[in-house]
Amino acid sequence: MIGEPIGAALNRDIATGEKIEHKLDAFSRKRDKERRRTEGERPEEEAWKESVRRYEAARDAHLRQECSEVPHSPGRPSQGYSRSSRGTSRA
Repeated sequence: MIGEPIGAALNRDIATGEKIEHKLDAFSRKRDKERRRTEGERPEEEAWKESVRRYEAARDAHLRQECSEVPHSPGRPSQGYSRSSRGTSRA
């Protein structure tokens, strides 16, 4: 039988590891910030940002078109609603 109780290996202080991880993250962020300042954005990042801009512009145009097709007359309920949901049931 082994001298250590079951699970003793799992009872470790992880504070040192957490401190090292924090320092590595800070170092990585600092280096990236310096690289962006000197080199600018990488072509892949610029392409991705442009792709996002195009997607959002297309989505906005589509939403504007959908909004323009919705009837705005308050006296005329939209098609697709039942009479009961419009509040105008006929006896």
